[in-house]
Amino acid sequence: MTEGYTMRRFEPSPAEYEAIVRVYDRANLHDSGSVVTWQHWDQHRDPVRMFTRYVLEKDGELGGYGFSVLTDPAANIFRFVIYLLPNWESAGLISEFYSYIMGKCLVHSPAGLICQTREDDAEKIAWLRQQGFHEAMRYPRSTLMLNKFDQTVFNEPRAKIAEQGLEIISLVELGVLDLEWQHKVYELEMLLNEDVPRPSGFTPQPFDKYVQTEFEGPEFMPELWLIALDGDALVGMTSLWTLGDGMDMLETGLTGVHRDYRRQGLALALKSQAIEVVQQLGARIILTSNEENNPMYRLNLKLGFEAQPADIDWKKTLRDSRSGEGDLG
Repeated sequence: MTEGYTMRRFEPSPAEYEAIVRVYDRANLHDSGSVVTWQHWDQHRDPVRMFTRYVLEKDGELGGYGFSVLTDPAANIFRFVIYLLPNWESAGLISEFYSYIMGKCLVHSPAGLICQTREDDAEKIAWLRQQGFHEAMRYPRSTLMLNKFDQTVFNEPRAKIAEQGLEIISLVELGVLDLEWQHKVYELEMLLNEDVPRPSGFTPQPFDKYVQTEFEGPEFMPELWLIALDGDALVGMTSLWTLGDGMDMLETGLTGVHRDYRRQGLALALKSQAIEVVQQLGARIILTSNEENNPMYRLNLKLGFEAQPADIDWKKTLRDSRSGEGDLG
């Protein structure tokens, strides 16, 4: 280990949460963490996923943060990520911190590993390539400055949706209309997630954990979740949540439409209406990311989102789940 530096598991104290959020924020110019939100998530995670946080420190200063998670339990595939303060971004520390967390994952004999970087993280990419990772999927980030958004451009597409008998309401309204709204939103999101591009399989989250993390979290704002209805049936959704501790910056959650209702402009209507809502709340910017070939990325550009450096998923196959053989190097 580089002299003076130590790596260890994260200790869930208030001070340590503040430290890892600080590292995360400094390493992500277009993102922001929240101590309260991360604490809530950690208290309600599904233990099957084995989510674990790690830190890198020197002389009492915490300058590196990372985590690992069993992202695909069915296939035994782990995801791990690291973040470093800008002045800690050296090839040596990157290599040692990556190796430390990857070693923790390898204890579980995974079938594969996934690691995400930004496309401009040259040192991290160099290490991943040296370890035999290959680029699996690319997700351009994009941002929308809300003072540039002209809602009137999308009035006509939204009117066409209404003419088809479809209605867009918030979870505030849905909760009044339907006592089973939590189950129905969960079922819709799990269905939509089956079509989301990802480098590994999708394993549905248990309903109780979904409720705890999504509807009972400190960042949950039901007015920022919009649902498309065809009568009593939920056929589409979009959601937004705050980043950090204020309303200045928001990030999109899942936007999706039931397969039987696609190519009718419903996703555009959902997202444009959600943007109007956050404009009225005084938000400044919305952040999102999409797999580069996902039609949702082109829809976001149509709405006025501007492309930023992409995130890249790097994948390494360690063994063939059918034969038990593979590269463990």
